[in-house]
Formats: sequence, C-alpha cells, structure tokens
Amino acid sequence: MLNHVVLMGRLTADPELHMIDAETQKCVCNVVIACERKKKEQVDFIRCVAWNNRAKFLWEWFRKGSMIALEGMLRTRSYEKDGKRCFTMEVLAENICTNPTRVRRVLAGLKKA
Repeated sequence: MLNHVVLMGRLTADPELHMIDAETQKCVCNVVIACERKKKEQVDFIRCVAWNNRAKFLWEWFRKGSMIALEGMLRTRSYEKDGKRCFTMEVLAENICTNPTRVRRVLAGLKKA
C-alpha cells in the first residue's frame, strides 16, 4: 500500500505551535496550505500537522503567505464535538522544504518517475 502526499502552496495563516509536554519538549504545529489546481481560480485548502522538531521548524521559519513544499502521509482521525463524533483528514508532515527552486526540482523529478 502507498500513502504518500506531496503539496506545494502558501500558508493561509501563521503556524500555531502547541507544547504538549514541556519536560520532553513534545510539541505540535498545525498549518493550512492553499494549493492551486491547474485552473488557477480553483484552490484547495489542506490541513497539515507536524510534530516535535518539524513543528518547531515550521513555527520558526514560516509565516502567513510563505511558500512551502511538504511531503508526508494522509491521516484520518476522529474527535468529539458537541457530543457528536467528527472525522477529519490531514497530512502528517515528514519533509518540509523552504527553497522554491528546490521544490520545483523535487516536483519535476516526481513527474518524470
């Protein structure tokens, strides 16, 4: 089975860093990436989550409007809201790239494969 996602777009807001455990430095960072489709007027907003060192990197280096390329895997999870069980889908970040030139090279390599 294959679960591999590659996204390139811009952050819709500043990253949110949440410290889970101060003693172990466990933290999580949530972002939303706006990704254009082939038709420029269509945009998808994809939720992404990063943990620990990746979370700190996102929080320190990116701001609203920053170009980002992210590689990871699609993940579903559930939570309760107002007594109802809700489901959400998000990308769990494994690799984060800041350099747009490098991003384009990575994406070009994927298209050739």
